[in-house]
Amino acid sequence: MIEGGEMKGEGIFLSLLLIVSTSLVVSGCVKVEHEVVEATRPEWKIGDYWEFRYKDPKVKSYTMKLLEKKEFEGTMCYVLVDEEIGAERYYTLDLNNKALVVGGGVIYKYEPEVRHLDWPLWVGKKWHHSYVVIPAIGRRPRVEADFEVVRIEKVRVPAGRFIAFKIIQKVRGRILREMWYSPEVKFFIRYKTDFKGRRPIKNELLEYRVQ
Repeated sequence: MIEGGEMKGEGIFLSLLLIVSTSLVVSGCVKVEHEVVEATRPEWKIGDYWEFRYKDPKVKSYTMKLLEKKEFEGTMCYVLVDEEIGAERYYTLDLNNKALVVGGGVIYKYEPEVRHLDWPLWVGKKWHHSYVVIPAIGRRPRVEADFEVVRIEKVRVPAGRFIAFKIIQKVRGRILREMWYSPEVKFFIRYKTDFKGRRPIKNELLEYRVQ
């Protein structure tokens, strides 16, 4: 009886372990010994919502709510809307930035999309990406960018405290952008862009809702 009870208990334990492991993979993160070591691509759902603010009290916050999926110039994208300013942000199904449309007009687009995220993520991963910035008017510069996941950090922002993968983007050897991706939030919780000769642009997550 004891032997049968032990086998039954072991079976229950293995079943619970499988359930926990599966839930971690579905949520977009993999844990080993209670430590996040890898982030896999999540799937956004209609109604998911993120609100950001610039790290400048003079600038308003902006929101991104997932409205639908549709094609943008042949690429299937998530459409994130900010109803207050009539903006639509297009992200590929890999969660990478494709275009910004305001009032029906294209403000900018990337060809191909900017690959800020290259799945799966782990510390030390590097990738190179070449893309063209296409504004509504003006030049169309080609950008040669190098990305690296430099570490995992515990980051506090107005929306809370999160485990995040810190990613840096370098252009011509100089850090252009720092980004913190959270598997729990399914998006960036903080990012900072430093254009040479300009004041850095800082954004932090104020509120979010994901399914």
